Amino acid sequence: MSQPTDHPGRSLRQRLLPYLTKASHISAPFISTFLLVHLTAPAIANVGGSGLSSMTMILGREYYQTAIGEPWLVFTPLAIHAMSGVVRRVLLVLPRLWRGITNPDSDPTKNTASYHWLSSSFTPLTLSAYPLLFLFPIHFAIHRILPMTPSPPIHSLGPAELDFNFVAHGLKTWPIRSWLMYGALIGCATVHAVEGSKVLMQKWNSKCRVGKDRLPLHVPESEEPPLTETKLSHLDKTKPRTRIPTSAVAAVLSLPVLSGLYFISTEPTWVFADTAKRFDAIYLMSWVYRL
Repeated sequence: MSQPTDHPGRSLRQRLLPYLTKASHISAPFISTFLLVHLTAPAIANVGGSGLSSMTMILGREYYQTAIGEPWLVFTPLAIHAMSGVVRRVLLVLPRLWRGITNPDSDPTKNTASYHWLSSSFTPLTLSAYPLLFLFPIHFAIHRILPMTPSPPIHSLGPAELDFNFVAHGLKTWPIRSWLMYGALIGCATVHAVEGSKVLMQKWNSKCRVGKDRLPLHVPESEEPPLTETKLSHLDKTKPRTRIPTSAVAAVLSLPVLSGLYFISTEPTWVFADTAKRFDAIYLMSWVYRL
């Protein structure tokens, strides 16, 4: 992968932006792989119930919850992706916003263009990222950090005890909050993944086109295939591309996960009374469920 080139006349902000974009793009496939493994487990409940979902989740943890896999395949890409995206957005938005505030009458045309750019920069890709910065830490704390609390009544629940009975318990005890949390997380994550994949595909296709343009253009006449009238007419016609809306793709990806969670919530939870109290204590340690 080519490295961004520095130009002496460019500012620090202009030199940083290509590197931040690269960091965001390189970390994205790792996060997509994690999401695919992580969300497969609840989707499996559509065909096998919570038992098969729990087995799938335990198998998936062999990829993303090991001593090496979790810090390097999950935490590091997530941190790089979030930090590079936030810093890049700040470097893009703040200068234009500051220019409009400090010099409102210096150049009305330029200020109008800046405000138009700011309004158009809030795309589904960026709008779906902001809720994730708020929701993911809450989700991670409830399902990963708080269960390891050693004090009573939790007593450090192990990974084997945190199966989909824990998820079903939350959905049954706090249905509105839990459904809002899971629905917003899954919806924003799928929209962000679909929009991000479109950006990466467009970038990759543009690089492929540039690579083709650099190939030698001269072809010996003996090797040139004859252009028939059919081929010429085919070259003149441009086929319209059918674009599927992002919302439709995100809905198709989210629906099996959400319906799997629904089936999990309707099943009876096979846990002892003291385990249910430990589940309650974990949820109530989060301010979302304590309010």
